[in-house]
Amino acid sequence: MDYLGWFAFAYDDNLPPFVGNIVGYPADKSPSTMWRASCDIDPIAGHPNLFETQCDTYSGSSGSSIYDFDKPTMTRNIYGVNVAENPQYNIGVRITGPYYCWLEQTMGRSS
Repeated sequence: MDYLGWFAFAYDDNLPPFVGNIVGYPADKSPSTMWRASCDIDPIAGHPNLFETQCDTYSGSSGSSIYDFDKPTMTRNIYGVNVAENPQYNIGVRITGPYYCWLEQTMGRSS
């Protein structure tokens, strides 16, 4: 059965290293095709508000979520957003406590 769902977004100030997944439409692939990249992410490396990743992304992947798939519970949580690249690594903005609260308010889910 095909159905549409959603991923939860989350933050964890003590997030351990995890396998990050990025799904997007990179411009270096066939037009209008969706691709997934996965790579190890160590939240302690780099800036506390950013993820530095080695995930294989390209222009067109910006704005894609960076999510963790927890196999035992079969859940996915978005912990960041892929935003940029440089020659050494790709960069994701990490969902921190303030960003999490802003998302909750934007979605009308907080009081």
